[in-house]
Amino acid sequence: MVCEFSGGVVVASRVVRGPWEQGLSALAGHPVRVARTPDPGDLYAYPATVVSEASIARLSREVGREVDGRRFRLLLTVAGCEPHEEDAWQGQEIRVGGAVLGVNGPVDRCAATTRHPDTGERDLDTLRLIKDYRGRAADGSICFGMLAGVRRPGRVRVGDPVEPL
Repeated sequence: MVCEFSGGVVVASRVVRGPWEQGLSALAGHPVRVARTPDPGDLYAYPATVVSEASIARLSREVGREVDGRRFRLLLTVAGCEPHEEDAWQGQEIRVGGAVLGVNGPVDRCAATTRHPDTGERDLDTLRLIKDYRGRAADGSICFGMLAGVRRPGRVRVGDPVEPL
């Protein structure tokens, strides 16, 4: 099987059948199939994502209540930044613990962020909220957080410093 993803990325894959198909299809409201690529790196050129606690706090102020950052499924959440400071790291490298990441660009958000991370229920119109205070990117996407690629692998632990290079 061949899957085509946003951005025109075409990847060889195979459908992985299992009991999750029925639950995911019910949640999505249409048939869902899970596909697996031969090598996990085939699909994600930017396996790391970064957001600051301040960005999540800024969104929380827009909402009028605390927003659980888990709904964005970002790999690294950093402290000690201004809201959306991570956006300014685009095109730069950052050191996170023993690893060095290259910050590529913004994460185009999807409707999955509108669902509560524990229940899966739609409970917050994150896309509208982000769009209302941040606007849309030139391509029309609604962005929150940054994509990053691994330039130098290394151990990363909770509490490790994050520094732009």
